[in-house]
Amino acid sequence: MSDHHHASISVSGVLPGQPHIDVHTDHHGAVHVEHHGAVHKEHKEKKHGGGGHDSDSSSDEEKKKKALLKYVSDHCCFKTECAEKMDIKKMTTAGALHYVLETFTEHREIKCVFEPYKNQPVDGPNAGPAPAPWTVTCNPDSEFKDHVKKVEVPHTAVVKNCFHCKGKGHVKCKNCKGDGDKSCDSCNGTGSVNVMNAEGQPEDSVCPHCTGGKVKCSTCGGDGKVKCPVCDGHKNLKQFIQMTCAFKNEKDDFVHEKSDLPDHLIKDVKGELVFEQVVPQVNPITGYSVDDINKNSARLIEKHRGSYNDKRKLKQRHQLRAVPVSEIEYHWKDVKDRYWVYGKEHKVHAPTYPQQSCCTVL
Repeated sequence: MSDHHHASISVSGVLPGQPHIDVHTDHHGAVHVEHHGAVHKEHKEKKHGGGGHDSDSSSDEEKKKKALLKYVSDHCCFKTECAEKMDIKKMTTAGALHYVLETFTEHREIKCVFEPYKNQPVDGPNAGPAPAPWTVTCNPDSEFKDHVKKVEVPHTAVVKNCFHCKGKGHVKCKNCKGDGDKSCDSCNGTGSVNVMNAEGQPEDSVCPHCTGGKVKCSTCGGDGKVKCPVCDGHKNLKQFIQMTCAFKNEKDDFVHEKSDLPDHLIKDVKGELVFEQVVPQVNPITGYSVDDINKNSARLIEKHRGSYNDKRKLKQRHQLRAVPVSEIEYHWKDVKDRYWVYGKEHKVHAPTYPQQSCCTVL
């Protein structure tokens, strides 16, 4: 691992309603978060009674109603009356936080392989000793994405006669067992077939499909041999040590969200990036206003440090996202219910929506 004291963090967003954030690392590499201004209030409640609504509240309320109406319209079995006529009583806006830790790893394996020798270059032992696997250059095509690359280990190639055909370039045809011909299916190998003569009587006649009960093999064309499938008819093989480099992104995350919205829903929606750090080895976040983030950052980083020891850890990335979440309580007729609008896409979670029905196919 290279020195990580000069880790950099890009800040492109903050939690809605949160004061300005400064993120930096100290000379030990630890991540520190400093807040400027008022302390962030994680929940903001808007209660609606008999009084009027301000314009911002009404606009926000309309957005949440439209989100529910779209959600209901996308379900063929749901009815829209509730979404259209409900009376919103309280709206709680909460900021969910999604912390993600990734460790980009590489695992290497070697094995002896061969390919047909077609006069391609051969980097053999005469060019020098074979290098150790971890000294062979094999760079990932992209970071933090799973993929596999295969490379030839230098100075390990040799050319040998094909073991399958013994250097002949051809092998015995399996279809005709090397004979070049097969028994005729039309006459069952007898060379004659039974036909009716002019008087309507059965008599034997020479089979028109073969010669003496035999037909030329369709696989080998009558030669009794076919091109060797191992050397592709080139008689020789290039044998070398091949190294397989498996790049894998190991990922863990944590969601801080205090409402009853299932945490897993936060992971797949868009939010604002609070910060992101990419370094050879990350250190835990400290000083963030939400202590759950500090604790779970330390927990997950410690987990990754003790894991994947059979692999090389190339780089780490951790990021913190702020995802908007609103919990809406409403009345409709005699029903008191609630639903959630979350993510910048305004996704909806409404498991107890009152007008759910089953489709019936008549």
